[in-house]
Amino acid sequence: MGTYEGTIDEEVINRVEKVAKDKGVTMASVATAWVISKGCAPIVGLNSEKRIQEVVDAVKLKLTEEEITYLEEAYAPKRAVDPSPPKFSQAR
Repeated sequence: MGTYEGTIDEEVINRVEKVAKDKGVTMASVATAWVISKGCAPIVGLNSEKRIQEVVDAVKLKLTEEEITYLEEAYAPKRAVDPSPPKFSQAR
């Protein structure tokens, strides 16, 4: 990715992948299980049998405190970006 944020993103992805492989589940299941571990209700798309199974796996998956720390320690918050389109002035 080449940027500092890109490097952080790659490390987070690598860690999610490692935990997923160690647990024998998908990366989506790990990510969803992490959200659940924070006491939140994830918003998930259930548009296929695979996605339904990933969510079922996530609900059953219990991440250890060590795994949660491992997943979180590489993360760095990103700067907020204004999602609205730029405003153009028209000369009259």
